[in-house]
Amino acid sequence: MMTRRSLLLCAVLLLVPSGAFAQEATPKPNLMEYNDAAMHFVAPPSFRPVGQRQISLDDLGEDPQVVAGWVSGDVTRPKRMLIQIQAYEGPLDGFESTYEQTLRNAFGDALIKNKEHTSLKNGMPAVYFEMTSGTGFDAAKMFVYCWVDGIRGVVLSVTAQVGEMDTKTAKQLLSDASAVRYPAGRE
Repeated sequence: MMTRRSLLLCAVLLLVPSGAFAQEATPKPNLMEYNDAAMHFVAPPSFRPVGQRQISLDDLGEDPQVVAGWVSGDVTRPKRMLIQIQAYEGPLDGFESTYEQTLRNAFGDALIKNKEHTSLKNGMPAVYFEMTSGTGFDAAKMFVYCWVDGIRGVVLSVTAQVGEMDTKTAKQLLSDASAVRYPAGRE
């Protein structure tokens, strides 16, 4: 038999919104990671996030768009890490050539070397290469991994002033990337 106190407690519980008792905290995004339907990357702890965004397939164009960035070092000698994507449905070698041409157009003195076919940490085929541009104190070196996922061309790069980073270090900084074929129609 319910007492008056029990009835009052039941009435109060029915009036209180159910969310007041068990609120789920919205998880704070980890800005050191970039994730989308076909890729995962974790930036090294020595880098600080600059920002990131998701771009729908419909909004991708033929030019690379930055979707995530991180920076390390001081203002006068920063190291920059970027993920860029663009619409691309062809073979890997075709995308790599297209991206190289984009770099040559942007940096008239671009010298591209040390090109090699490789793979990301989960086995996704990729091409690695290095680009040097500029002169004197403005000379910079970019270390690049690029791959295609069936729908997009993707570029992961780190840039530093010449002499500030070697190939082994750059590859280690970019090593936590994995990708799969883009799950078109399931995003």
